Amino acid sequence: MKISVDLIKTIPLFAKLSESDIVASLNIFKLVEPEEPDYVIFNEGGVGDSLFIVIKGQIEIQKIIDAELGTKKILAVLEPGSFFGEMALLTGETRSASAVLKGNGGVLIKIDRSDFMDFMASTPIVASSLLGCLVSSLSDRLRNTSTEVVTLYETGRIIGQSSNFNEIVFHILDRMIKVTKASAGFVMMWNEVVGCFECKAAIPEFPPIPVLNFDSKLAQYWQKLDVPVTSAISDSFVDTSELGFKIPSVMYTPLIVKQEDPNQEYKRVKFVTGVSVLVSPEPNAFSMQYLNLSRSVAEQVSQAIANTRFIMENEARRQHEQIFVTADI
Repeated sequence: MKISVDLIKTIPLFAKLSESDIVASLNIFKLVEPEEPDYVIFNEGGVGDSLFIVIKGQIEIQKIIDAELGTKKILAVLEPGSFFGEMALLTGETRSASAVLKGNGGVLIKIDRSDFMDFMASTPIVASSLLGCLVSSLSDRLRNTSTEVVTLYETGRIIGQSSNFNEIVFHILDRMIKVTKASAGFVMMWNEVVGCFECKAAIPEFPPIPVLNFDSKLAQYWQKLDVPVTSAISDSFVDTSELGFKIPSVMYTPLIVKQEDPNQEYKRVKFVTGVSVLVSPEPNAFSMQYLNLSRSVAEQVSQAIANTRFIMENEARRQHEQIFVTADI
């Protein structure tokens, strides 16, 4: 792959640049094609000196939670057309998170801060146009971030104000439908006793959604999910035929909790205890922004599930001990 005018034209960040502006700025774009898998583009705390644009592949933005244990949290997953590291280009600040190019065959475009500053000094008019594109995109990103912060705050507030899990699920589902502009949604929870997924909340009221036993292909697929998926990724990921309807856009978000491994003492394993399903009649309605937001909300809801189970187990244990002691007396 080579840097060309046609390639730069495909990047949303530079969509407003004229062809002559792109030609004048071609020298500041550098192609990055790592050969090793899971290539670390930069580490948290490192010197920031460049902006990156995803041409091919998927980028994980990771934040260190516990340096001693090496625990990290994925803040975002970026698809082709996305850019990151922009503050380093503008201010030269240290990196606030790490960036990893997942898998093999990824391609990036890199703009070094030193090259950009030289370009601004030598070609100020064109550089101003390029900077304008960046500022406009940053403004959109800031608005999206504000929406995400409010949604996460509301999720925490809803969880904190109610001890009824079904009520929590209903209100958070309602919030996610409004934020993503989905036409409807529902939550399927795994019933461990019966061994099936069953609907616990739906907005608006759906026709009766069938119970999905573990032998259903969709239920088996849900149990293997570890991140949200949407029809924008692959139609095979969102086959809704077992639910009785077909809609152009669907997003599945797993609710994952940790529980004791029945085969190994003192070991905890991840388990999909439920799935949030959002639908829209618009093709490719759920962007990567919505996938990342849905994942963050699901983490909070999943923690609420774990806390609820812990409280219920303690209450059941307390009642058992009370009965046992009373009988013994």
